[in-house]
Amino acid sequence: MNIQNLLGIASSIIDFTIVGYIVYRILLWSSSSKAQSLLRGLLPLIGVYFIGKLLQLNTVSWLLEGFIPILALAVIIIFQPELRKFLEEIGSTSVILRQVEPKMGLKTVIIQHLLKTVDILTKEKLGALIVIEQNDLLDSYMESGIEINANISSELISSIFWKNTPTHDGALIIRDSKVKAVGCLLPLSSASQRRKGTRHLAALGLSELSDAIIMVISEETGHISIAKNNILSEKLSKKDLEAYLFSIYKKEKQFND
Repeated sequence: MNIQNLLGIASSIIDFTIVGYIVYRILLWSSSSKAQSLLRGLLPLIGVYFIGKLLQLNTVSWLLEGFIPILALAVIIIFQPELRKFLEEIGSTSVILRQVEPKMGLKTVIIQHLLKTVDILTKEKLGALIVIEQNDLLDSYMESGIEINANISSELISSIFWKNTPTHDGALIIRDSKVKAVGCLLPLSSASQRRKGTRHLAALGLSELSDAIIMVISEETGHISIAKNNILSEKLSKKDLEAYLFSIYKKEKQFND
């Protein structure tokens, strides 16, 4: 086998790898509620376009072809957060390493402090929005808040969400067992969620764009909710929360072992 053949094989492997990664990212993107709504609207238009071409309906074809640039611009505007996240992952030098060797987003020390914090927050009915970073980096959301990079503790978290503090209404983001930023702004979910407060919509919104674990304490009821992978689990007891967090911890530990 000569060098030219080897280069051809290597080129084919790289070609298939790139195409496979693009298809994988498109499938992930299409699983979001916004993407599904867009696809439901696009499919009839695509069908009409091909029927118009087949039956030589020139006016219909001309109209739809002129609509394509407008549609492309609308997609960029609507999916700006998703596109930004995708480009950030492409530009990150550690993206391949993070996919090959996922980090431990949850540790026993974090769970213990969170459970102590929940006791305080639910008793005082203090609203809270706590984000535990997993493999998807949340730097863009941290930039919207105040970076503190402090050791995690129940006293610190409780004080951050105490009433009338500047950081009360924002999100707290945990990375590598440290409170990295507070008062952060999160994207609100576009899904139709009746009777959901801003914190719950923000938790769902971030869960649509990342693999983070987002914990919500309701200011009105003191109820505990968890959002992950676009699923909101509501009205959890402290035991439910403990079991939920430790189940994720065990899965991560098994994956890393």
